[in-house]
Amino acid sequence: MGEFHVVDKELLPYSIDTQERKSTVSPTDFLALDIRTGKVISVKDNPKARSPAYVIEADFGPVVGVLVTSAKVKNYSEEQLVGRNIIAAVNLGTKRIAGVKSEFLILGALMPDGEVRLLTPDGDDILPGQPIG
Repeated sequence: MGEFHVVDKELLPYSIDTQERKSTVSPTDFLALDIRTGKVISVKDNPKARSPAYVIEADFGPVVGVLVTSAKVKNYSEEQLVGRNIIAAVNLGTKRIAGVKSEFLILGALMPDGEVRLLTPDGDDILPGQPIG
């Protein structure tokens, strides 16, 4: 496809039938990603986004702290997101997205229609900042 997160409702770019398997990476390459649990602490609309998106602030615990991102997860209400445990990559650097200094990538399953279903850690005893391995 060449581009990430481009949604074509007719071609269904995220259909599991059309997704090619990615090339093999080493365990070292995979472990270089800092993937952690977080807790969403605030959500607001991002009026600068070209398509509907939120500005999300999440707590990633005492080592990483609070980070901000812009995410196209409008299939969830603000109320459904605040207080929710999430999984995110927190060491991809910063990138300005729709006027927001995006500091993490929230992880989710990409549905065929482009909707993102957030990955959620299992259990009530998950704390912000716990590493994913």
